[in-house]
Amino acid sequence: MNLDLRNYWGAGFGVTAELPALATEELRGGPALLLPSRTTFTQSMYTDGRHPTQFSLSASESVEPGSDSHGFEVSPSVT
Repeated sequence: MNLDLRNYWGAGFGVTAELPALATEELRGGPALLLPSRTTFTQSMYTDGRHPTQFSLSASESVEPGSDSHGFEVSPSVT
């Protein structure tokens, strides 16, 4: 989902759900690797793209209940 404001700034939000899967290419010809389910939440915001310089900031969090792991990433950007 994306939102553009009247001042041409914007924001976005997304959710990605991955089901468990067998990955045959991960171990390069070895046995298949079982990848656990994963849910990723992503948020972003960005400034007016009509200007020569545009700033953006994205953050995402991944959760894997099967392995009890969490990941967090923040990505600033200047274009």
